[in-house]
Amino acid sequence: MLLENLATNETIDSARFMGNRCYLTTSIARKDPFFVIDISNPGAPKVLGYLKIPGFTRYLHPYDDEHIIGVGVNEDNKVKISIFDVTNVNNPIELEQYVAEGKWTYTTVLEDHKAFLFSKEKELLAMPIYISDQIKGLTWQGIYVLKITSSYELYLKGRITHSEKDPWDSSYHVKRALYIENVLYALSERQISIFTTLQTCH
Repeated sequence: MLLENLATNETIDSARFMGNRCYLTTSIARKDPFFVIDISNPGAPKVLGYLKIPGFTRYLHPYDDEHIIGVGVNEDNKVKISIFDVTNVNNPIELEQYVAEGKWTYTTVLEDHKAFLFSKEKELLAMPIYISDQIKGLTWQGIYVLKITSSYELYLKGRITHSEKDPWDSSYHVKRALYIENVLYALSERQISIFTTLQTCH
């Protein structure tokens, strides 16, 4: 059986299957319905609840059984990281959000989920961010390192860049972050920088 008439004239942006549920986001005119779908009976999927928020969500990642991390763009063309609470499947809510400020911001996570780094145990979330303005174009590139707490709070610990002199030189763009034990590594084509995850990054 097909799940029909879910969202008329909209585009599916992301999906995440977890147990007997599917979490789905779609968008049109930068309004993003976030759907909670029961798939316990594959022959008869059922929408349990949904949430409409401005912007769109392009990547969904599980935090725990009742909370989902979403990466997308808000109505002002800025990268937004959301935490969706699906404890009440009939009434999902956006519990927390963090916005990467700038005239225009972008992350490669929107097209490449491997650029997304997350550790619940270390309360760590990191991803590449690009910041531009209307006059100079690209003004900053690097990774944002955020803390995501057990109480579902999001805040910026610091930023790491390899492009201090020239943001336009893509060979210095930080494309990946990884950790080994308590050490955080930021990698571009020309440089590797190393931090302890407990330090503030600059």
